[in-house]
Amino acid sequence: FIGNLGANFLILIAVCSTALSAVLAKKLQNDYSAVEIVMVFIALTILINAVLTPLDLSQHPGWLSALSAKSAVAVIYTGILGTGIYYLLFQQIIQKTTPIAASMVLYLQPIFTFFWATILLGERMTPGFIIGTVITFIGVALVTTAESQTKTL
Repeated sequence: FIGNLGANFLILIAVCSTALSAVLAKKLQNDYSAVEIVMVFIALTILINAVLTPLDLSQHPGWLSALSAKSAVAVIYTGILGTGIYYLLFQQIIQKTTPIAASMVLYLQPIFTFFWATILLGERMTPGFIIGTVITFIGVALVTTAESQTKTL
């Protein structure tokens, strides 16, 4: 419960933006495929990075030359697998279900990230994490169950 109010506000904005993008993506999928939406996402990301990179290089000169090969591979891996494939799967979940069900991925993603960090990096699970995980799974089950019951009515 320790944190920075500004940082928490930014997280709130990010979560709301992602949920809104899921709703808008569902509407866009009437005219475009999930792959087309992801390709536009990638193109916009590259464009924004191309515009902002010179600004960053002017404020932090030399960081690019200090980047190790291992770090570059990690960035590329994260960009392709952690963002690109994740976003494609997220679009397909939206296509096959509803934006509400797809937004449940946002709650499950940190749990699985920590799970993999436990396996790959030796992180330790705390009682608080386990309790939070159980509460999260209960919440996701309640939302998806309620949503499926609403569809049958």
